[in-house]
Amino acid sequence: MTENDAGLADYLPGMEPPAASSIVSAAYAKAIERLRSDGVIGDEHAGICASIMTLAEIADNPTTKAYARNGALQEAHEQMRTLLDAAKRQGDADYATFETWLAAQQ
Repeated sequence: MTENDAGLADYLPGMEPPAASSIVSAAYAKAIERLRSDGVIGDEHAGICASIMTLAEIADNPTTKAYARNGALQEAHEQMRTLLDAAKRQGDADYATFETWLAAQQ
């Protein structure tokens, strides 16, 4: 690293840390928001939603070891299934669409 005039560290070209992409987090956030906006899930599901998003952020982080990313992704999928099962029990008409989407993510 080099120091600049502002005292901030800059990385040498090609030595920058990998940029995090939020593909998994964005997909889960979209699904959770849809379930919330449809009134299928509410505050009683906040814990599982937070857990899913935390795991998704681990899966998206390129600095996390591959086995940890894969484990986080698998656990996020399992928790999303639990959330979708709760949605199905509450009569979500789009459950089949979410189930198809979830299967395609694996």
